[in-house]
Amino acid sequence: MSSDPITGSTAFICRFALDPARHDEFIANARALWSIFLPAIKNEMNFLYCGYGRAPNELYILESWKSEEATDRVRADPRFEKGFSALVDCCVEPMTLRLLSGLDRDRAIFDAFPVGPSEHHPGRDFPTTLFL
Repeated sequence: MSSDPITGSTAFICRFALDPARHDEFIANARALWSIFLPAIKNEMNFLYCGYGRAPNELYILESWKSEEATDRVRADPRFEKGFSALVDCCVEPMTLRLLSGLDRDRAIFDAFPVGPSEHHPGRDFPTTLFL
């Protein structure tokens, strides 16, 4: 293992249900979005993992940021809004987002992001993201 256990940060488990006809478009959009924010990914994240679930069109992105401020800066960038909207446009249902609070952290993240439709993620007229 290359680093100490992460116990003082939050983590997010994002699940995307891809439209099979738009799978390649989703992947291209995800790679483009990551390339824009590569400095933040390298400097302000504990980890970023992307992989498929058991279902053929189920894709997961797991991420942990070193600070809420770093997350907020990325989320406030107009390029994130455009890129994230392009991702969810390739999905057949809203992204679901599960929050995890580190062992050495308080539970305030759950109050900041209550269960239900997200007010923090851009998108269409209906919810693009649901917190679980």
